[in-house]
Amino acid sequence: METITHTTTYKDLMRPGAFIGATLVASSIKNAVIIFHGIAGCNIEAVHFRSDLIPGGHYVPIIPTGLNEQDCIQGGYEKLLRTLRDTINKRPPEVVFILTSDATSIVGDDIHTAARIVEAETGVKVIALDTPGFLGGITKGVDVILNELPPPENKLNLIASFLMGSKNWKNDADEITRLLEAAEVQGNINLSGEELPEFEKKIKIYDKNFPLPLGVANTEQFLSTFIDAQKVNELLEPDLKFIKKQLRFNYNFSWMSTLMYQKRCGILAHAKFGASLARCLLWEFGIIPRVIGLVGETDRAIEQALELLKGIESKILINPSYLEYGHAIKEANVDFSIGSIHDKPLSYSHKIPHLSLCGFNFYNQYNFIPWPLVGVRGVLGLLTELSRVMEETFYIKE
Repeated sequence: METITHTTTYKDLMRPGAFIGATLVASSIKNAVIIFHGIAGCNIEAVHFRSDLIPGGHYVPIIPTGLNEQDCIQGGYEKLLRTLRDTINKRPPEVVFILTSDATSIVGDDIHTAARIVEAETGVKVIALDTPGFLGGITKGVDVILNELPPPENKLNLIASFLMGSKNWKNDADEITRLLEAAEVQGNINLSGEELPEFEKKIKIYDKNFPLPLGVANTEQFLSTFIDAQKVNELLEPDLKFIKKQLRFNYNFSWMSTLMYQKRCGILAHAKFGASLARCLLWEFGIIPRVIGLVGETDRAIEQALELLKGIESKILINPSYLEYGHAIKEANVDFSIGSIHDKPLSYSHKIPHLSLCGFNFYNQYNFIPWPLVGVRGVLGLLTELSRVMEETFYIKE
């Protein structure tokens, strides 16, 4: 395994700022409203990243305060007060979050005083958070907002499951929850491996390293982290029978699985997701991950991913630039690449077919079918996705 750390002086990866992480967490709280105190461009970015990432089907509005250029110089405090009052008076929520982006944080609008005034007037809880992009990445925003919330109940809690790196995170989180609840697992589980230093001072998070349950082998190891092997076998047997029934006499599966075998691929994904996917592709489908780009905001996420990849002979790029990753997959002569919508044009520029499985639902990634990519059942979802890129490879690579 060859490991290369990002060495260029520039950074071109799509790395959203703290206000995106804070927006995603706030959007998961029922009967909440987000007052976005920032300029239009940052507000649109928050809306697009949140897009359809709405757990459980409930909708949390993101309401802008409508700042313009003049407000960014002279301050937008009065607009913030007016937006808060108008929003709460129309339909009082249970909690309101005020989130800032870069311009308003630089100006220094007193969001905390505004929160106290309106909370006293209306009786509605208002939480004001300074979350500019320059504060840090998504993980930082998640840590900031989780630290302000009451500690979760003493049961199974998946912490910021959208950080695990799956484009399909909603359905994947549901399947992981189903598996853990069937195993009677309790506790706070961070699926991303990213460090949340402030939040972790308040609450204990399960800290053993485990792969995400992509494919049968990873799912067995994932569950074995929490329960004994016999219980794992009992839990997975019905799913294994279901998969066999679906694929046993399926000619398309036998043809496609043969086509996939020994194909070479590149992966650019969040560290934990990318490492787990590489293991799954190699062990379940016989696809060789030649280049693996691991993206992580904290050291722990990268370290856990590297541990999971031990024994797999690949070129590992840690937080590579898009340019570095593009050169690597071209040099490795991969048959296709797996990443997010953001690196799709990069792959196409090298005439390399691309499959978007990672990242966020952002511009043209659609998940309308409630089916997971994780767990034993998720093998069918992975096969469907991989078959799409295999067909594309058939034509683009001749």
